[in-house]
Amino acid sequence: MCEKAVSVIRSFQWCLLLRVMFVCALLILGHAGCGGGERAGVAGKDALKDVFLVENDTQTLKLWSARKVQVDVLVHIDTSDGMRMFAASSEQDLRNAGEHLKRGNTAIVDQLAPSLKGGGFVNLGFRAEFFKRVVWVIPSNQPATSQPIEVFKTFLMTRRGFPESVLKDLRPSGSHIVGTLTGLPITITRLEDMEIGEGESIILDIDLAYFVGLRAQDPSYQTGTRSLLKFAEALRGKGLHTRMVTINLCTQSGLCPMDIRFFGRVMRDAFTKPSYLREPVFEKWSKMMVAEDSLVALRYEPAIAVYEELVEKYTRDPGLWFALAVARGFAERGIESRQALLEAYALDGAYLNGFFQLARVLAVGDKIEAGTAVLETPDLTKVIPAVEMDFQRGVFYLNAKRPYDAITYFNRVAQIRPKDFALQTAIYRAHKLAENEQGMLTTLEKLRRMDEDRVRRDMPWVYKELGRMYEEATLYKNAMEVYQEYLRLVPGDTSAPDIEKKVAEWKSYYE
Repeated sequence: MCEKAVSVIRSFQWCLLLRVMFVCALLILGHAGCGGGERAGVAGKDALKDVFLVENDTQTLKLWSARKVQVDVLVHIDTSDGMRMFAASSEQDLRNAGEHLKRGNTAIVDQLAPSLKGGGFVNLGFRAEFFKRVVWVIPSNQPATSQPIEVFKTFLMTRRGFPESVLKDLRPSGSHIVGTLTGLPITITRLEDMEIGEGESIILDIDLAYFVGLRAQDPSYQTGTRSLLKFAEALRGKGLHTRMVTINLCTQSGLCPMDIRFFGRVMRDAFTKPSYLREPVFEKWSKMMVAEDSLVALRYEPAIAVYEELVEKYTRDPGLWFALAVARGFAERGIESRQALLEAYALDGAYLNGFFQLARVLAVGDKIEAGTAVLETPDLTKVIPAVEMDFQRGVFYLNAKRPYDAITYFNRVAQIRPKDFALQTAIYRAHKLAENEQGMLTTLEKLRRMDEDRVRRDMPWVYKELGRMYEEATLYKNAMEVYQEYLRLVPGDTSAPDIEKKVAEWKSYYE
């Protein structure tokens, strides 16, 4: 073969090789973007692959690490920021943890889990370079900047425990709050105002507590399939190039009620099968909305009929079985409600909490017989210790406004758990409902002895209440002491001038 021909063939081979390499590079980039995981798609428009249901934030962090995801933005939709201030002495540990997570070593998360209970998984995700900045979407029907920035900073200090020094960088910008929080670049906004840069890839992290927050701050907000689909539609309208979705069900911790656990499955279907969102909406969802409308209208039998039709077709959906249990319970069909709950529990062990939650809701609704049938499900005693069952019975009767029955069960528990702070708080509520002043006084004094730091931090009203009771018992020196502590903790209370006047008068007697 002549030399010229060989040269031509070699040139052709190099061109072909370069083309193959270029195409492969495009495929790799298109599939994984910056880092691992499936190809990014627009949430609500494209069928996403990496959509996961989790029970808590540590599971979320594990998934980010296992998938070695790398994106531009974490869109964190939650009532909480998911961050925390770590001690300066932990800096090296945090750096090491970030490196482990970046390499996909998820075992490090189990070691860190105890320190992440108050937040921090977002910080570690940032350290591992899973994302470059955070957009925190808060549950609000008003722009994040509708109130002065100082109001929001006060919230972060009092409710989230951040020192004022780390909040100085936060500032209003249009309808957003921007700056840094615990060293992370952050934008704080509501869903309607959220803006993501064109072409930016994201992790979409949704906590069901967000919907609890919406309900808490807007009495007109009705949780259910209809409002959830509106949420999904709003996300679709944002054109979010999403590489991964994590949905925190947050029900096992008790932060979210069991009646919204089904939101997770609905959202997963909406992201993996976006055609379900198009009109006419997925038949299953449309029937769920019909049943929910009947429940809101207190038309329980029609709701039961629809849910029974749904569970027959979608037998393995625990959320539908739980909804059927709720409808049957309010129709005062307690035994049948119990049966539906057992079906939900068999499919998803987290619905064990559903027995207690539904019983309490029925007690509040004066459906005592149905609530008792649910609470006394024989299967519960096989998996729940006797002391915990007594505690749940006490809570049930407290919700049913039968304080003496509640106190009877709580006292049984106190014999085994004498230093249980939450239990003593429940006992106080029962004594207050029974208008038993001596019982209230004794319990509040016990709470102070058990954990005075916690009382100061979370329950400063205890000092005001103790002051009132001491004052009525003419124990003025005791009253002066606790009133002074209350004024120190809550200086802006509207009753402060009156309390200060009393304290000044008593001081003249005792000092």
